[in-house]
Amino acid sequence: MDGECLAEYDIEADGGLNFRRRFGSMKAPDGICLDHEQAAWVASFEEDAFIRVDRGGRELQRLAVPGRRAVACVLGGPARRTLFCQSAATSPEELRQRKSSARIDVVDVEILGAGYP
Repeated sequence: MDGECLAEYDIEADGGLNFRRRFGSMKAPDGICLDHEQAAWVASFEEDAFIRVDRGGRELQRLAVPGRRAVACVLGGPARRTLFCQSAATSPEELRQRKSSARIDVVDVEILGAGYP
């Protein structure tokens, strides 16, 4: 992740990273996961939402969590079509003070996950 977008890198044979491009537009992207269509689910910390974007950066879907900060997401479950969304009722200042409450919401999605966390 890079600023207010995602960054794509190639993995070199020696394990090094080679920058390819930036894509998408979201505020404070945090945890991400990929689905079988090569779209990314992104936890957008400052937008209180989980956003699905395609490789061209186009927003495909948005799951709002009003009043909660989107922190992380992962596709799992028996068919890999369950999106687990971690969010926290907090502010950046409260996080620094270790004051927050978190929860995990579970959402069924159409496109199954790719790879393994």
